[in-house]
Amino acid sequence: MAAGIASLKILAHMQAASASDDAADAANKGRTLLIEQKNVRARQQAFERAVGDKELTTGERDNLAAMMGEIGMSTGTLNTLQAENGKYTADAGSESKISRDNANRVETIRKDFDGKLKEIESQERLDNFGIQELMSRYNQSEQLAASIEKKEGDTQNAVISKIG
Repeated sequence: MAAGIASLKILAHMQAASASDDAADAANKGRTLLIEQKNVRARQQAFERAVGDKELTTGERDNLAAMMGEIGMSTGTLNTLQAENGKYTADAGSESKISRDNANRVETIRKDFDGKLKEIESQERLDNFGIQELMSRYNQSEQLAASIEKKEGDTQNAVISKIG
């Protein structure tokens, strides 16, 4: 019987340790997502600064494409910007059809940045729920182990008082 109780205690502690390790892994993933979110926001701000004057040079466009590639975003829309007089103008109020089309493409890229951020945020929310579940599992396992140890102590005390 003592071996069975010892096995139960070991099993409860192993379950708690496993839940604790899983929660730590999930927390590390959460930190990684926060870093990714920070990187996406930084590139989004760089994009907004670059298009703020409604004009891009070829160098600026290439830099934006590299930054978007670093965070796993498609550069397809950016690559479809059309140059006019050596620059990529993007002005929705312009008389130039090319400039108006470019302004629409810039809006599409803004939406792509927002979509990327929402994707990361949804992953983060799922991970937070997962961490809560793992911590609940950890607490239950620790409570079970403590309960087993208490009952074992109570049983030993009862046996000793009967013998004594």
